[in-house]
Amino acid sequence: MPPLSLEAFAAQISDYKARLQARADGGTAAVLALRLRHGKLSGTLLARYRPARRLAANEAQLCQGSPLAEEEWKTAGLFQGGKAELTGLPPGEVV
Repeated sequence: MPPLSLEAFAAQISDYKARLQARADGGTAAVLALRLRHGKLSGTLLARYRPARRLAANEAQLCQGSPLAEEEWKTAGLFQGGKAELTGLPPGEVV
């Protein structure tokens, strides 16, 4: 592969950034399709969502502190079929 000019390299980088942004925007749209309900038991939450692929497994994470701190996020589980039941939440707290 021959060496690239600086302009060609900059164009490739901006194209790559645009594709990354398009992927991120698609992920945000999937989050907007999220519906939450109270579970049957105290401290449970039912989540319904439209997965990108029907048979895909999705990881759910919960944060009960600052969402900017990586250590505050805890994995709640892996779920399939657009349905997730999150357990172990403190009863009476606003989520």
